[in-house]
Amino acid sequence: MSTTFAKLTSAFVKIAFFAMLAVAASGSAEAVCTVEVKETAYLMYNPVKGVWYEQSDACSFTAVRLGEKGDVIAPADYDGDGIVDMAAMNPAKGSWTIRYSRSGTIETIAFVAAESKQQMSNTPVPADYDGDGRTDIAVWHAGSGEWHIAASSGGARVARLGGIGDVPVPADYDGDGQADLAVYSPARKTWTVINSRSGNTESTIFAAIGKLVPADYTGDGKADLAVFDKGTWSIRSSETGETEENIFGSEGSVPVPGDHDGDGIADLAVYTDGRWVVELSSGIGINGFEFGNEGDIPVGLVQVFSAS
Repeated sequence: MSTTFAKLTSAFVKIAFFAMLAVAASGSAEAVCTVEVKETAYLMYNPVKGVWYEQSDACSFTAVRLGEKGDVIAPADYDGDGIVDMAAMNPAKGSWTIRYSRSGTIETIAFVAAESKQQMSNTPVPADYDGDGRTDIAVWHAGSGEWHIAASSGGARVARLGGIGDVPVPADYDGDGQADLAVYSPARKTWTVINSRSGNTESTIFAAIGKLVPADYTGDGKADLAVFDKGTWSIRSSETGETEENIFGSEGSVPVPGDHDGDGIADLAVYTDGRWVVELSSGIGINGFEFGNEGDIPVGLVQVFSAS
């Protein structure tokens, strides 16, 4: 464990949340607590129970049962309120179930038929592909390399990029406000991006082991290529092309980056054994708090992908 990370243990703010065990088989529970940190909502998902837990540091607590066996979680900001919504995709049925944080309503949407032998797999790749501030439902098929996108502003489209062995990593790499189609090839150690602004395809060699966490860490409006592995963040600046390494976290940490302080820059953040720690890029300092139990999966503001 790094010295920097070890010192953070004294900075943790303990948040009281006490409704987890009160969730009914088909219902939800809510509680209220108090803590002096910036308003943000954090999500946890327990795959065994099929329950989502949302903790706002304002601070309210909500527990919701959403999804069914075989679902793949696909949380994102589908209603454009800046808060990640609980969501799950059922690959076999081709259906999405979303709980909108703005209204609290739950909707099930049918999109993309079940996988075929040629398509191999249905991977959810939600992102804002049309630039309207709301995440669009989208699926990537490894077998065919096809991206099926249902724009929240209306209409649907199909594009092709990548194939078996690749990892989809959509993000706004060209800074036009729209997510670009992108894949990482572990075999070639290459990131390939189709820029939505120009339509040009660009490839960059940037080896990755661990988790892929592309986001705008420099504040230029463009997503940077980034990798998290055992507490080390390797970020390739979209401005300079240079790679910077930062130690924030430990071997057992899970990356949960996102713009937690609202300055337009993604902050380094990790979840470790029930504890969240966020290094605020605005220079305010470091936020730490406890939220989560054994078996829970932390959900960050930025999509995280496995490098292999």
